[in-house]
Amino acid sequence: ATHLKVALELDPKYSDARNNLGRLYIETKQYDLAAQELSVVSNDLTYPSPEKALANLALAYYKKNEFQKSRDYAQQALKADKTFCPAQSVYGLSLFALEDYRKAVAAFDRVSTQCEREKEESRYYSGLSLYKLGQKEKAVARMQEVLSLFPEGEYAEKAKNMIGIMKW
Repeated sequence: ATHLKVALELDPKYSDARNNLGRLYIETKQYDLAAQELSVVSNDLTYPSPEKALANLALAYYKKNEFQKSRDYAQQALKADKTFCPAQSVYGLSLFALEDYRKAVAAFDRVSTQCEREKEESRYYSGLSLYKLGQKEKAVARMQEVLSLFPEGEYAEKAKNMIGIMKW
């Protein structure tokens, strides 16, 4: 953080450094500071990668449980670059948190086909969304995909537990 702050003291318009500082604040759970820094970057019309700042801003608001703001910033990020996987992922998570499960399933399905790093999480949340929509068989199938494709993954145990719950 110190290096990023020094870089910003030397050049307050260095948006890459400010975006990275915002991301660092997210990782250290300082979401208000993150939103403050990332708002500056998202308003920089010369910043060549607005989708990055907007997706990070969406993530900061998601972590703050401000899901409508999160969804809105994720949508803006996707307008800048519809293929940007972090924006697609936080968009789906925001929709899920807002209980808009139909849109969430569609968003998670896009993520799982287009984004390598987010495949496990998106399949898991797609399964949860399907379950919330009352589509138990599809939900169980999605959770089984998580187990077969990512047996040692972050969501494997959760998927296994959800299958037990869903089969009741």
